[in-house]
Amino acid sequence: MISLGLLGRNIQHSKSQHVYEKLLGRSIKYQLFDIENLSDIPNIDWFFTKVDGLSITAPYKENFLDKINLDKSAEIVQSVNCIKFDLETSKYIGFNTDYMACDVILKNIIDQKFSSFVVTGNGPMARVVIDILKTHSITYNHVYRSNNFQINNFDVGQIVPNSVVVNCCSRGVVFKPNGLETKIKLFWDLNYGQDGLYSDLADHHVRYINGMELLELQAKFALQIWNIK
Repeated sequence: MISLGLLGRNIQHSKSQHVYEKLLGRSIKYQLFDIENLSDIPNIDWFFTKVDGLSITAPYKENFLDKINLDKSAEIVQSVNCIKFDLETSKYIGFNTDYMACDVILKNIIDQKFSSFVVTGNGPMARVVIDILKTHSITYNHVYRSNNFQINNFDVGQIVPNSVVVNCCSRGVVFKPNGLETKIKLFWDLNYGQDGLYSDLADHHVRYINGMELLELQAKFALQIWNIK
């Protein structure tokens, strides 16, 4: 049986196993490596005695950067969320399927001709989104929390009507500055399972998209990388 795993913190909510089994049409063994402290993460060899393919989520996407080879997708944003062991070279290679999947979805959103984008958050996912927007020469505002959890660099008045918010903040962080709802038409939350936190956006005719499509696309790219069919 295929064995896959996910490394992260507070990941018991993960739907990854369900998504992989749906895509493959069969059961798999799926292990959650839910580790509280960075110092407790085993070396990469240990994981691959347990699994055939390893995914990584927050806050550990930068943990193995100096220990593995990086695919272009990971090198661009210095963040890895998918690792494979390459039998030909006997080396580990890190990929960023966040980048691959976001690129597909963002191209579709960009084609809808919104006026501008607001990118929230300051971690690896925000870097992914910002790099893709820059590649397509798309105007954006970048807003994020400081160490005391206040929003930096944000003024609703700077946002033009018909804009998009791409929420790259960590799971559970609610980003809803007063007045923003009148300026935006689409709120894309890269997290899933948070629909209830943003249910009032519909009252302002703002379309809310959760992160399930992103998760499914990430899984498709990961299966291709691991050559699992």
